[in-house]
Amino acid sequence: KACIQESYRISPTTPCLARILEEDFVLSGYHLKTGTVVICHTRVACQNEQNFRNADKFVPERWLVQVDENQNVYKLDEPGAPLVLPFGTGRRMCPGHRIIDIELTLVMAKIFQQFEVEYHSDLDTQFQFL
Repeated sequence: KACIQESYRISPTTPCLARILEEDFVLSGYHLKTGTVVICHTRVACQNEQNFRNADKFVPERWLVQVDENQNVYKLDEPGAPLVLPFGTGRRMCPGHRIIDIELTLVMAKIFQQFEVEYHSDLDTQFQFL
């Protein structure tokens, strides 16, 4: 699951999320009025060093926290989860997000059971848009 979460971070499924404010709001000192369109550019947020250390690197371990030091047991922790929104959020969230989460977890588990997976080189995360 940490690999999947890191994949969502490094290559967001949606480039941005847009919302229309339903009430006045103050954001970083800016006073925004009701009806203002606010856009979160997820790719920029997820690859910003202020939000994620080594943001240009694929580091699934960033999503794990050690539960039992003696048994080397970890659990999924999501410190940057508010910035990683592959299925949107709120009322407009993708209705299939739970199915995708289950399917991706099962597919990844099968791949790791059936194959020996090796790291070959850094991923070039710079894409060009047409």
